[in-house]
Amino acid sequence: MILDLDAGNTRVKWRIRGSDALQGASTYGDLQELQALLTHYAPARVCLGAVVRDDKLDRLVQAVNAVWAGSLEQVSVIDHFAGIELAYEDVSLLGVDRWLAILAARNRFPEDNLVVVDCGSAATLDILTRDGVHVGGYIVPGFSMMRRVLFDNTDRVKVTEDTLAALAPGRSTLEAVNHGVLRMLKSLVLELVHEVEGRRLLITGGDGNVLAQLMGVEDRLYPHLVLDGIAVAMPG
Repeated sequence: MILDLDAGNTRVKWRIRGSDALQGASTYGDLQELQALLTHYAPARVCLGAVVRDDKLDRLVQAVNAVWAGSLEQVSVIDHFAGIELAYEDVSLLGVDRWLAILAARNRFPEDNLVVVDCGSAATLDILTRDGVHVGGYIVPGFSMMRRVLFDNTDRVKVTEDTLAALAPGRSTLEAVNHGVLRMLKSLVLELVHEVEGRRLLITGGDGNVLAQLMGVEDRLYPHLVLDGIAVAMPG
């Protein structure tokens, strides 16, 4: 039995490999459910993909080691793995979450040109050719970050954290901000998809469901793409 961990900026997603029923997410302030899972199932391996800052990563590693006696396996980015040629000259600078999402996308659709969008604290957009060449990508603020920037850096634009729900022109400051940040990211995604005929879109990340719903492409949502990528990077 293998436990895969996707340590993002705000929470840890976990899944017993091969079992969609045994999956969930924990905040870094409350890892007791994850510890209970480790204690109950005692997996043979724990595989970790992490982009989180060191203090949160240390907290996670300590929580795992407190109840599990094995050696934690952490994913590192590898160029030319699974036939994918990365765009970065120094691949250690590519976020492991982006690489894992690319791996999983390529594993699902090996014959297609791909755009892989991960909507989290930041939104990343990576482009992969059908030949396995990672052309490169873009990193832009995610929905919450864009709203927070407007709130923190303007005197007269003050909005609350309301639900992101529509793309129509806003009829209040709240709507104008929420709908505006959605339209910005949607426009970028559509531009990349339409640059090359037949590019397939895959969306993941904590806010991926919002983007997929408003674009009307719920069938392009793969909420656990990074976890899927860990299984590709560390088979067993």
